[in-house]
Amino acid sequence: MNRIKIIPLGGMDEKGNSCISLEVNEKIYILNAGITFPTSNVLGIQGTIPDYSYFEEKKDKIAGIFIGSPYQENYGSLLQLLKTIHSNCPVYTTSLNAVIIKTGLSVTDDKTINFSIIKPMEEIKLGNLKITPFKVTNSLPKSVGFVFEIDEEKNVIYIDNNIINITKNKFLTNDLLNIVPLIGGKQNILLITPSGVFNNCFTSPNFTANQYFKDLLIENSNLRISFAFFTSDIYRIVALLNASLSVDPRKPIYISNPGVIELLKAMSQEGYLNYDKFKFITAQEITASDKPLLIIVDEKECIYDTLIEITDDEIDEISYDEKDMFVFGSSTINGLEKKEADLFDNVNRLDVAKAIKIDKKILDVVPSSEDLKFMIAFTMPKYIIPTYGLYMNFSKLEDVGIRVSKIYSENTIIPQNGQVLVFDDFALQVEQEIIPLTPQFVSSHGNLDSNKNSILERKQMQSDGAVLISFLIDKTKKRIIKNNYDVVGVTDNSEKSVKSLNVIKEETLSEFNKYVEAKIDSNELDEKDTKDFKIFIRKLISKKFRKEFDKDPLVVTTVIFIKNK
Repeated sequence: MNRIKIIPLGGMDEKGNSCISLEVNEKIYILNAGITFPTSNVLGIQGTIPDYSYFEEKKDKIAGIFIGSPYQENYGSLLQLLKTIHSNCPVYTTSLNAVIIKTGLSVTDDKTINFSIIKPMEEIKLGNLKITPFKVTNSLPKSVGFVFEIDEEKNVIYIDNNIINITKNKFLTNDLLNIVPLIGGKQNILLITPSGVFNNCFTSPNFTANQYFKDLLIENSNLRISFAFFTSDIYRIVALLNASLSVDPRKPIYISNPGVIELLKAMSQEGYLNYDKFKFITAQEITASDKPLLIIVDEKECIYDTLIEITDDEIDEISYDEKDMFVFGSSTINGLEKKEADLFDNVNRLDVAKAIKIDKKILDVVPSSEDLKFMIAFTMPKYIIPTYGLYMNFSKLEDVGIRVSKIYSENTIIPQNGQVLVFDDFALQVEQEIIPLTPQFVSSHGNLDSNKNSILERKQMQSDGAVLISFLIDKTKKRIIKNNYDVVGVTDNSEKSVKSLNVIKEETLSEFNKYVEAKIDSNELDEKDTKDFKIFIRKLISKKFRKEFDKDPLVVTTVIFIKNK
């Protein structure tokens, strides 16, 4: 009897954080190691990642990590995962995917990640399991899905983003017809991402942008045009490059992201484009070039800040004026609308000739509801399980599955993070364990902590500021002999605010001294136990600041005792 466990460790009702533990007869196959970025700046937090503590005592059972589509949502915490398990664990992905992952994680040492390079339709054998990667079509050139052959009659199929496309363009081909012998007439579990499920048409051909970019370049040939893209929009970037090549083969082109340059070189080696045909220039050559094409590329969470730096004239080589046209070439991200609006405000203040967004009719290269219907009908799964996304997308996916393949709603499984789905001989077991998971917060320096309150405290500091208080208490004199009382980000510097703040300091300091004297007299306060005193400080400070400033700052306290003879 084959026993399968499918455990999402992240990604359920999240925009990213994708990680699924696929366990087949005690062997573990990890699908993705993602990250989620906050939609607004949260002090000290770069993002959240899955809780990998589940793997700590199962290291010897892990067969490998599989990354099919190298979006940061799928690989952003790979280094943290490798630290948790073992750094030499093989990471199965394609050659171009490996380039994207290495540059995205700023990895320069080839030994940091043990990539096991795979090719579409070349079978991998790990123990008794056969795994076949197959090419899928999305915005990244060599993305793959995986067929895990459980036995001769059963498969687990993993597909991230895949659109149905019939073009012969090498960038956009897929291997769906090639996997028919592997999945046809068999029982399948389908793991799929329902990212574009609310788009009610086929994505293809509505994602093609070549003609749009050609027309834009021709109509505005008298201007220097600056485009901005997310790093995941490689298809659009390549479409723009090809359009530029057809309009003006000698057009100077600047790309801001070195990782994209490396990817284009790797794509050229594999026949996706001819890198040498383009006239790429460095940042130092921009000023001396005649109307160069500028392409600013960064991650979704960074692109707006990068562009704001340009509009604020903080980057020496690039500045915008009335001879420039600005085009934001990526789609609006939910939660980042304000950042985008602020960016366009900044650009328009510079009196640029034009500032526009890419036409809404050009869809992202992600599966629509029609693409998902096709994939469900094509694989005819016994069970459908979403890989990551919001619950509203999962609910829509369930509706699509019922209408297309007539599977029952209970066969579209919408788990929560940590829920252990157990299948014995492909029959879902009723009793299901829930693994307790703790959010992991990371900064640019790596893991911060797993305390649930840490992100709340950082949000509190961002919105209401902080009060930092330190006391030196003389136990002989029974009073505070020295204090440091810093207030950060709570008030402005107006005369009224400063006066109110001084009154609060005097009043609270008096209250603190009364507390210290009373507690020392009754032997209820000593250097070994200051917990109650710190609670008293926080409550009093919060009460005063709420009343005076309508703010509830984070209160950080330090208490030190001395005893003078």
